[in-house]
Amino acid sequence: MNEISEQAFKEKCNNIMFKCLTYSSEGLIIQKILYRYKFGEISETHFQQIKKVLIRDSNKAIPEGSTIIIKYTDNVNTLGLTPKEKLFKGSTTSNSLHRPRRVKKQIKHLEVSAKKCKQQLEADYPVAFYSMYQPNPPNIEPLFNSDVWLKDSGLFKNLFFKIAQDNCALILKPDGEFMLLGSHLSDNQIDQILKQSDWSTFKNDWKNSLIHGKKALGVFKTQFTPNTLTHCF
Repeated sequence: MNEISEQAFKEKCNNIMFKCLTYSSEGLIIQKILYRYKFGEISETHFQQIKKVLIRDSNKAIPEGSTIIIKYTDNVNTLGLTPKEKLFKGSTTSNSLHRPRRVKKQIKHLEVSAKKCKQQLEADYPVAFYSMYQPNPPNIEPLFNSDVWLKDSGLFKNLFFKIAQDNCALILKPDGEFMLLGSHLSDNQIDQILKQSDWSTFKNDWKNSLIHGKKALGVFKTQFTPNTLTHCF
């Protein structure tokens, strides 16, 4: 973990291309800086391996040339749970009576949004859209009982979603080039990205936006903050 000065931390936090987290861990206050968006690349062979895993787990084919989109739900992050929190029978938490209801309702909202997004995106673009969850804590797994969900065995968390509250979606092209979303993008911004097979302009926008600080450029210029769970990204 790289340490920086308090002043450098504040300057980074003022850049809209970064997001800053402050949390407690074993009695220590941890402050972390994360990218809102990131680009990367895996080999085409690796892409084919990921594709095979998704076909196996979903029991559905992925058309050749499709871009893979994964909307990822880390329960600790998305649902506000802790890894050891009990939600069901035997719970000793003070809010054990109403908390399961709230979590169930939240998951149902996510399911409605996931179905809508899958239908819309797969109709408009050559993509395969998946909603994936990470079973943490393990006893929450029974709530993800809809065929909307794919369970992550750990492969995707280790490859793309290692840090809770870091990334919530993956756009992975057949050539292995990918984009990770750690913040929201509007439907129009997603349209721009999915319409282009060459992402060099977006990468330049990203690099220059990191330098410009408070002013993002190109596709990242508009900062989008949805107020409901009905938006795709």
